[in-house]
Amino acid sequence: MKLTLREFLETGRLGDIRLGMTRAEAQALLGPPEDISLTKDAVWKYGSLQLYFHENRLWLIALYFPWDELRLPNAFEAVGYLPSRATTLQEFRKFLAESGSETNLDRTVDEAVILQVGPGIEVIFHREPEQILLETMQWSGQPPVRERVKESR
Repeated sequence: MKLTLREFLETGRLGDIRLGMTRAEAQALLGPPEDISLTKDAVWKYGSLQLYFHENRLWLIALYFPWDELRLPNAFEAVGYLPSRATTLQEFRKFLAESGSETNLDRTVDEAVILQVGPGIEVIFHREPEQILLETMQWSGQPPVRERVKESR
């Protein structure tokens, strides 16, 4: 299945992986996970991709960047721009500008810079002494913070 970072940032979908799907549906698409962590929720790990399930429903899709390249399950055929742990905040902002994507909110929390893109996907960077580097992207179906603030008024 093909996937693009742009599609993920605009829709929250990674190919056919989407919030609300069951573990069986995810496994039919991706095969068995490399590792499973059991805390409050089950976390299925596929290299850089982690799927968080609560009561058998996918509630969070996360991409982590601990390696020099993005490691995805073999079921994916990644197309286009792919960031890595060496991707800087400046490089990522350039990608967003070139792809026509906008951030809904930028905020800093401790050592993290958090961009909110598209439907509410959080793109998290961490501060290093010389630069700000990509750490993770995650989508839980929450609307952008500014929309949640409007709703609560």
